[in-house]
Amino acid sequence: MTEKTVDMLTIKNRMTLPVTLGTFMLALLTHMLFRWVGVFQSQHGVDLATYSMKLNSVLVAPVVLLVVGAIAYAMDKQRLVPVANALSMTLSSVAMIFVAGGMVEFFFSIFMVIALMAFYESTALIWLMTGVFALQYATAFFFFPELVFGSEGYGVKLLLVHLVFLLLTAGTTVWQISKKKVTVALLEADKLQKQQLLEQTLNQLTVSSGQLVRYVEHLNDNADRTLVENRSIMESMQSMAAATEEQAQNSNDSARAMEEMTIGVQRVAESSGMVTEASMGMVREAEKGSATIHHAVDQLDSLQDTTRQVAQALERLEQQSMQIGEIATIISGIASQTNLLALNAAIEAARAGEHGTGFAVVATEVRKLAEQSEASAGQIGELIEEVQRATSSVVEIMKTGTSEVEAGHQAVGEAGEVFRLIVEEARGVCDQIQEISASAQQMSAGTEEVSASLNEMARLSGNNAQGARQVLASSQHQLQAMESVSEATEGLRQLARELEKICVGLNAGDSKRT
Repeated sequence: MTEKTVDMLTIKNRMTLPVTLGTFMLALLTHMLFRWVGVFQSQHGVDLATYSMKLNSVLVAPVVLLVVGAIAYAMDKQRLVPVANALSMTLSSVAMIFVAGGMVEFFFSIFMVIALMAFYESTALIWLMTGVFALQYATAFFFFPELVFGSEGYGVKLLLVHLVFLLLTAGTTVWQISKKKVTVALLEADKLQKQQLLEQTLNQLTVSSGQLVRYVEHLNDNADRTLVENRSIMESMQSMAAATEEQAQNSNDSARAMEEMTIGVQRVAESSGMVTEASMGMVREAEKGSATIHHAVDQLDSLQDTTRQVAQALERLEQQSMQIGEIATIISGIASQTNLLALNAAIEAARAGEHGTGFAVVATEVRKLAEQSEASAGQIGELIEEVQRATSSVVEIMKTGTSEVEAGHQAVGEAGEVFRLIVEEARGVCDQIQEISASAQQMSAGTEEVSASLNEMARLSGNNAQGARQVLASSQHQLQAMESVSEATEGLRQLARELEKICVGLNAGDSKRT
């Protein structure tokens, strides 16, 4: 027997012992009324005094069995108590039937005690009581029918009727007990199945809650890392925005410097035109031969001064061209850095997933503008290199022209026959000055194009700066959103842990109940 069954049997024994005592007290009361008070004496057909020994014996037997049951209960012999109670109740009923002298009403005590003992739900006890009652019927029928049935001529048919209804009562009770056991077994099986299902559900819920806790912790860690990365991206965007602002300012400065250089180149072109006209006049005067050597010397002095000025202007132009080339190199480097920053921003946006889609678009536009800026800076560098080559060529030519003018000046001072050489040199100088003028005009046109490109680059740099500011604002909003996500995941993690604690508590409570 299981511990649970033993506990239930103990409870039933504790409840049944007083009932058994009450049944005996009812039998004792019946004996007192019939034997000593004489309440039902006029209805009795026999003299009870002649059966005192039998009546006393049948009245003492339930007391003995009741005491045995109480002792067994006290000694925790719980399996003996139901048998003692069943026999005590049965003999108490027999004692009432014996003393009643055949009164049918007291035969109902049989059904009463059988119904009481059905509380144990033991078919063996019911059949034991039925056997004792049947033995009582048989013994009384053959040895003292007048005591039990009220007359000596009690028929066999009536005895059989008693036995049939006794068996029907016992059989019906046994059938009810059996059906109840089957029903209880089915209910217990269903309860066990539901309990197992509940345990499985709780176990699964516990596992799921644990997985949820781990997932939320992983999500929270990812959110924290993403938050750190977003902060790093925002810092990078702040640096990129500052660099873009600086690039825009540098582009504006370069554009202004290029405009000033364009004005200077235009002046050089104008000066070159004037020098060309002067050279042509000098040639004409030399060809005419109408000017004197002194006038020629004066003209050569003037030409020498003009040539020196042109050479100085060209040197300044060469220096400015070199400065423009350096500026273009700086612009190209800034554009490359901007392109690299835009590429890094696009990578970070891709890592950010759906939240970085808008940022990726802005980063792509920034990279395109940086590539355009780099290409424009390259074009500027190429144009500046052409200007530098042309300027270097003009400087060399001017150096040669200066030497030739000086040689002409010396020739004029030496002799008239050298005048022819001066005229030829003057023609050569005129041709070279015309070339210088043409180069200056070309350089002027080139500087205008460079100036336009720098203005465009300044405009694009301004757009880049504005886009960088917008991206920075978007990064700040995204950082705020990620901070909200981090707070939400922290709350979700706490809820998941509380759920896990609840599941563990339910499992512990269910284990204790089991």
